[in-house]
Amino acid sequence: MNFVFLLKPCAPQYFYSAWPYQSSKLAFLFFIGFEFYTKTINLIATMLSQAWFLCSVVFEYTILCMIRKSKDSVTTRMSYYRYINLINILHNECYLTHMLPVRIFLFGCMTVTSGFVAVRLLHNVPIVEQIIVLQFLATMLIFPSVILGLSGKVLKGSADLKKELEQSISIQKRSKLHGKMLKSLKPFGIRIAPIQAVHSYGFPVYLENVVSGFTTFLVNYSHLG
Repeated sequence: MNFVFLLKPCAPQYFYSAWPYQSSKLAFLFFIGFEFYTKTINLIATMLSQAWFLCSVVFEYTILCMIRKSKDSVTTRMSYYRYINLINILHNECYLTHMLPVRIFLFGCMTVTSGFVAVRLLHNVPIVEQIIVLQFLATMLIFPSVILGLSGKVLKGSADLKKELEQSISIQKRSKLHGKMLKSLKPFGIRIAPIQAVHSYGFPVYLENVVSGFTTFLVNYSHLG
């Protein structure tokens, strides 16, 4: 995409095409720097970061499912619950609090802009560049859906596991000590704010905001089509 921008910086899929001061060398350098950073350095770093992030989340969710299916005693499963909670805390401490919200926001912005190009400007774009635009749009849709979907399952899975442990204790009529130990366990999830985790309805809310932004973009910039 950087090579295409160098050859045709005024192509309709780039913001530079709508810039009123295209004769400015400073503006050209700014836009080419932006394209190079977002499509190479930042994109590669994002992919590596998301790969690590998804592996960590999948690990937590898989362990929660294994604990729920385990036939071990309640006390053993409670110990496992504490261990995976500790892993979740360490995972959340590995990145800045605002990293995930900012990343999701950028995914949303890129989804809106690439979607606008696909709907309004794709007929002005050569076939090879159309494939690049559609591939980019698909990537921007898939990544946040997977991230938010899996992250929401961690919180839901931990809450469901705690309920199952409560039911096991009540059925087996365990001692009050086990009840107190269970009360100390709290549902946990992937942090999206200092004291807030991603819920299972995170992706529907995200998708609703993206669709709202996309329709607003289509209406306000209808003249660009």
